[in-house]
Amino acid sequence: MPVDYIPRIQEKYAQEGFASYRWVVNTTPPPWQPLRQPLTASRLGLVASGGIYRSGQVAFHYKDDTSFRVIPTDVDVAELRMTHFAYDLTDARRDPNVVFPLAT
Repeated sequence: MPVDYIPRIQEKYAQEGFASYRWVVNTTPPPWQPLRQPLTASRLGLVASGGIYRSGQVAFHYKDDTSFRVIPTDVDVAELRMTHFAYDLTDARRDPNVVFPLAT
């Protein structure tokens, strides 16, 4: 079931005292770029904004934290932690793959 997250985020930030964010509306999709080589020969990176970090790393700060954490692909999912102020962490803590898909 899709979640209309923009109103939820607007409400959350309004409660925090922030001015309303002006969301960008893209009317056309980005151009498709086919792979130049097979996926098996490619190196991929995953950029996520779900507050995921590895046990032993510094947790993300509640507000204004634009830092990042490097998480290797062979990490044991049990080592993953998350902290975030804008979403309910219950499902992510139960199964980190919902916000940081590593399982194949």
